Amino acid sequence: MALVDGTFHKLNSLQYLRAISALGVVLYHVERGANGYWSVNPPARLFEWGQFGVPIFFCLSGFVISYSGYLRPKKSIDFLYSRLIRIYPAYIVTMLLFIAAYSILPAQAFRNAPVISWPMILKTLVFDFGGFGGYIYVGWTLFYEMMFYFVFALISFRFARLAKTDLFYYLTAAGIGFCLLMSAPRVADFLIGVSIFLIAVNPSEKSYRSLPFLSLGAAIVASFVFSPVGVICGAFVLFLLLAERQWPFLFAHRKLLSLGDASYSIYLIQVLTLSASLKLAKLFADRLPAGYHGFPSFYIAALLIGILSTVLAGLIMRRIVEKPCYRLLATPRIKS
Repeated sequence: MALVDGTFHKLNSLQYLRAISALGVVLYHVERGANGYWSVNPPARLFEWGQFGVPIFFCLSGFVISYSGYLRPKKSIDFLYSRLIRIYPAYIVTMLLFIAAYSILPAQAFRNAPVISWPMILKTLVFDFGGFGGYIYVGWTLFYEMMFYFVFALISFRFARLAKTDLFYYLTAAGIGFCLLMSAPRVADFLIGVSIFLIAVNPSEKSYRSLPFLSLGAAIVASFVFSPVGVICGAFVLFLLLAERQWPFLFAHRKLLSLGDASYSIYLIQVLTLSASLKLAKLFADRLPAGYHGFPSFYIAALLIGILSTVLAGLIMRRIVEKPCYRLLATPRIKS
């Protein structure tokens, strides 16, 4: 029996996962920044797990886009437009705020002040083609998101039919294998998310012992052997879907759902809030009495200021930029 039925509805468990992943990435970056600021040896590694937020986001994209595309198909141009108006408004506002902050505030307010230039702006707008040369250091992940959207757009209108065919299962399995051969595990994460859709929704109502499912299972096992992170993230998505089916009341907390809704804005705005948070934490730690002055005080202050300021700024960004821009730009057909 499929874990998700054939009626489209928001999956609260995945909203929880979005919230946790976004917060994990923020904590990971705060910790790395704190280690760099204080040059501590050995460095703190309490939130190393936060880096797994990125493959989780990729797996979620693979699943959610497949799930939505199957139950609410769109023409290619409508699908791409809906993705662009979700990605770009908050991204561009974040970039403009970044440029404004580094243009107006004195250089000593920052640890490393970048040069503001048109080439850097253009790099940022195209997510530096998956590199790290733009102003928004988390933007590289959005390049891979957009590439996945462009590929999915080619089949979006016919996805409901295509997902029921044996060929789609074989192509998904082959795609995972190809990513492993090309040493592209993060690209494979999207396909693992698609695989989770095929397992959880089972659009073709095939036997899980059929050859298409077995080929998909073999690809997932191979991925686990050579690059286990994506498969573990995918298994976590599958576990949450199962948990929501069994215990839906566990996934009805409004605060966590609000954080899930704002996860994209939280993910973006950290490029502004964390730099300021680390500076404030350093100033705070430097002014403590001699017995309390040290890395632990700075580290705790950085974590608290960083996470609180980023969540607050992300919620504000979601409310005044992300949602209004989508409502303004979406056509009635996209909104439905």
